[in-house]
Amino acid sequence: MDGGGGPRAGARRGARDGAARRGILTGRRMFIVFEGIDGSGKTTISNRVAKLLRRRGRAVAHVREGGEFAQPLVSRLREFGKDRRNFELEPVAELLLYAAREAQLIADAVRPALASHDLVFADRYLYSCEVLACDGRGLARDIVRPIVDATACGLWPDLVVLCDADPHIARARRKARKIAKTAAGPRDDRGGGSRKSLGGVGMAHRMRSGYLALAAREPARWLVVDNTWSRLDDVVDRVVGVIDAIASGAPVADAIARARAAPFASPPAADEPTAGAAARAFFAFVEDRAEREPGVAAYLLSGLDDDRAWALRRQLAADEPALVAYSIRGMNSEAAWQLRAALVDDAPYQVARSLAGNAVDPRRAADLRERLAAHQPLGVVASLRGDATEAAWRLRRRLADAHLLAVVASLAGD
Repeated sequence: MDGGGGPRAGARRGARDGAARRGILTGRRMFIVFEGIDGSGKTTISNRVAKLLRRRGRAVAHVREGGEFAQPLVSRLREFGKDRRNFELEPVAELLLYAAREAQLIADAVRPALASHDLVFADRYLYSCEVLACDGRGLARDIVRPIVDATACGLWPDLVVLCDADPHIARARRKARKIAKTAAGPRDDRGGGSRKSLGGVGMAHRMRSGYLALAAREPARWLVVDNTWSRLDDVVDRVVGVIDAIASGAPVADAIARARAAPFASPPAADEPTAGAAARAFFAFVEDRAEREPGVAAYLLSGLDDDRAWALRRQLAADEPALVAYSIRGMNSEAAWQLRAALVDDAPYQVARSLAGNAVDPRRAADLRERLAAHQPLGVVASLRGDATEAAWRLRRRLADAHLLAVVASLAGD
């Protein structure tokens, strides 16, 4: 993938030369891809950049506006790959499936948009196929690259924006998004995550390393932006600045180099190597995160029984009731019970689930489960996991006919 030679570089040059002759890729027309691991913020950043540039009068087409594909076939291919029921899909089959999705998206959306817009954005491109296959699944690059190159048919982006995020923060964002959607309850009894999320926590770390390696091999095309410690507005402004510079005639490499020269925010550090200093640094980080990503901040408080944690929960409860309820799961302090009472109307499902665990007062838990069982049966049943009390068995028998799968799952131990 080096910029000076190889089949991919040659294909890029040929594609651009031909596109320029057809009037598709002029000096002002650009194909821009946003890449990164799940939870890195690429969808948020790409949509914010597109919105800002449109306000400035530029014609921007985003082929995955708001995180959704406009093309039904592309969406169905994506859902097939995400469906955890297809967990046994072999790595080569998965690669071919995702390549098929990208090929369809290129034909249905990317190439038509390049004919009529100044800027065309894609939230992920074939780089994601390569990183998932090679770094995530362990396939050899000499198997993967010919497939990826054949799928591209010479169409490669003018600029790649790598939204880089610490995998732990990225995971917190994904979890927070999912939990926030369950304030009133889940859609079904199945639970679980997507196929890729079932790959384990190491998957995100390997894929992040893979993306950074691609960026390092082609620094004249890849702009790496920090989306862990930096403010979202600062990240968006930097990306917009690079795009504006290129659109005004600056070489891509020069625009990226100027942006790279300006440092991003640094992670917080403990002022001394002690547990107390580490705790202070952690809560300072969570307080800062509460201003820009309150759901993530609430998620990071999960299980923490500390005066600072309770103060932050009370601060966040109105905006993030489901996440705050999630954060007190299994807790039995009076502060936890007060929050359950305050949140039960706004986040009944997560309040019900917060009753799980042997530490929770069984009498108070049984009373609240009885109150919630009629309209939050799945949350109540989930809170019975590993509970062998007679009250728990009565609830299981009452709810088994309507929610057998969830009841069976509750029989597992902690």
